[in-house]
Amino acid sequence: MRLRAIPPAFLRQNALLLRREGEPDAWGKRGFRAVELQRVFYQVEERAENGKPGEREGSALLLFFDAIHSLPRGTDFQPGDRIEIGDGRERLVVSVSPCGAAGRLHHIEVEAR
Repeated sequence: MRLRAIPPAFLRQNALLLRREGEPDAWGKRGFRAVELQRVFYQVEERAENGKPGEREGSALLLFFDAIHSLPRGTDFQPGDRIEIGDGRERLVVSVSPCGAAGRLHHIEVEAR
């Protein structure tokens, strides 16, 4: 089965990947290196507070990085990295799911909160 790349017409958005880098400093924090992601698709799901204990406002981000059209090629995502989109908010990468068939990568789904 041959998978077709995500059509470029759907990949009209850009984002910024802030990748953890270097050794932790005296306070246990690491620096971040910015990588501009081009030709990606993302959607944001807003969550509102229901008034129940433990629930809070926030949003979840699902980003699609195509193996053919998205740039830079070969980008690898790790939980703990951060993604910034057009609204200026940074979100923490919580899961990374490579998707493909027959041993070939089609796209990467990145979930951030």
